Amino acid sequence: MTLPEDILEPLKKGKIAYTKAKVIAKIKNLSQRNTLLEQAISQNLSLTQIKNKINLLQPSGEKIKPTLKQKGSELFKRLNSSQIWEHPQKQTQLDKLLQQLEALLEEEK
Repeated sequence: MTLPEDILEPLKKGKIAYTKAKVIAKIKNLSQRNTLLEQAISQNLSLTQIKNKINLLQPSGEKIKPTLKQKGSELFKRLNSSQIWEHPQKQTQLDKLLQQLEALLEEEK
């Protein structure tokens, strides 16, 4: 994929990852693309966050769907930085969900 010049420059300078640049490059509107590019760099947005912002810009039929792996990765990042582990009333539910995930992983072996 050939990237637009406005995307190539920050990519070459190491300001943004190739995967993020590639997704941002799909935005056809130059103004929207530049705004999102600036946000992605200044706020160090994750790939999922960038895709979510693009989805807000796109007509409903053109949404970018994150993969299950991306959803899981983003969810675990949020879980690790969350205070949910400190809530006794939620610990039982968390434990059940973790057991279900473990069971899925065991089935895979």
